[in-house]
Amino acid sequence: MNLREIALQVPQTTTTPEHVVLVLREAITSGVLKAGQALPADAIAAELEVSRSPVREALRQLETEGLIQYYPHRGAVVAALTERDILQIFEIRQILELGALELAFPHLGPADLQSLQDISERYEASTDLSEMKQLDVQFHETLYQLHRNPQLRDLISSLRMKVDGYWHMYMRLVRHKSRFEKDHRDLLLACESGDLQEARAVLKCHLEQTALMLMEQLKAEAHPPVRKRRVRPDQ
Repeated sequence: MNLREIALQVPQTTTTPEHVVLVLREAITSGVLKAGQALPADAIAAELEVSRSPVREALRQLETEGLIQYYPHRGAVVAALTERDILQIFEIRQILELGALELAFPHLGPADLQSLQDISERYEASTDLSEMKQLDVQFHETLYQLHRNPQLRDLISSLRMKVDGYWHMYMRLVRHKSRFEKDHRDLLLACESGDLQEARAVLKCHLEQTALMLMEQLKAEAHPPVRKRRVRPDQ
């Protein structure tokens, strides 16, 4: 998928810069644009058939979100995270998301639990990485939105987006999808039982394991195994 194809899927907004932000954000968080990849404004403008001005404005917005970085003599590139970055992001996410869960828990009703069940089942049935990512986000947002605190919601969302570009990197492995499925089921079961402490324990473990797996995959990508050269018998 390229930027033009993403632009056709992203909802139109009132201004061109806003639309470019949505397109580039989706391209980064879906893994279409990789960490460290250059983002030349001219090329992006040409592909999206817009002027350079809204592209530059969009890049500045994405820089404030931590999704891109500017370097002298190189320009804008997709932000690359270190293992330390991931660890720190998930430490903060754990504090915020456990807090959001506690605030939301008293407001959980039958309709909310059914929505979570439906999302969980759709996630398990899906084989498309982009859809799986959207459903995972939807599962957690459906639960957290019950806390009725938009400031907290936005903070959690901004931190999640910082690592979304790496999500596809490790979800390609079946064992990770299976773990997410189990985590969803266990969290839903705790919510249905009204057991806040168990729900907290499941969510805490989920975030910790996700951070560890992300760091493992990041390390594996940085240091791929060396393929040994096969020696022919006559050599």
